[in-house]
Amino acid sequence: MITKSIADLKERGGSSRQAILKYIMANFQVGNDAKVVNMHLKQALKRCLANGIVINPKGTGVTDEDLPSGIDSFDPARWRSIILANIKKSGYTQPTPVQKSAVPVIMKKGDLMMCVETASGKTTSS
Repeated sequence: MITKSIADLKERGGSSRQAILKYIMANFQVGNDAKVVNMHLKQALKRCLANGIVINPKGTGVTDEDLPSGIDSFDPARWRSIILANIKKSGYTQPTPVQKSAVPVIMKKGDLMMCVETASGKTTSS
């Protein structure tokens, strides 16, 4: 059901769980209780992800449990030369506080939301 739903939805960036649920409710005989179907869909999607049947193209997000530790420097062993050149061109010698926290999350392809003052290094982090 899930792979057929994703294939039929033909969404460029991948199908959301809500879109898959809506498609399944409309096209398969799974009952009328969307909450129950959604619970089963969440479990099935986790199994599909674990078995490589589907992938999550939008990142996995980061929880408190797997939050990566911050960076202390722009270590050359960790970065591609083009990134290091841009960091140098931007005038940074040490990561700003927001970069220290944001860069590891971004490198893990996690979702990130931050709210800090102007000129704190937000743009350079992403």
